[in-house]
Amino acid sequence: MKKYKVEFTKTSKEDLLNLADVINEKYKAPLTAKKYTSELIKEINKLRINAQSIPLCRQQSILSAFGYNARRINYKKMAIIYTIFSDLVIIEAIIPQANIKSL
Repeated sequence: MKKYKVEFTKTSKEDLLNLADVINEKYKAPLTAKKYTSELIKEINKLRINAQSIPLCRQQSILSAFGYNARRINYKKMAIIYTIFSDLVIIEAIIPQANIKSL
């Protein structure tokens, strides 16, 4: 079984930090922010083993924003957009599913 290395783009790191800030500041829930982002990262790390098993994305808004190699997994109400190059999984963005059509 092929194993992949997972890397985050600058944008996806900012997405993750912004998500934690929103949960922490807007909802005044620092423990929830920490738990949610930790679980989201665990979900992303599963891509080390199964990244290729997720089909290529068909949504035009994602394809035009991230290219025709883009794939998507969901964690609760968040969409994790990633691409694969050789043995590398690149996390491109972590965005609310509701924002997908507006990309």
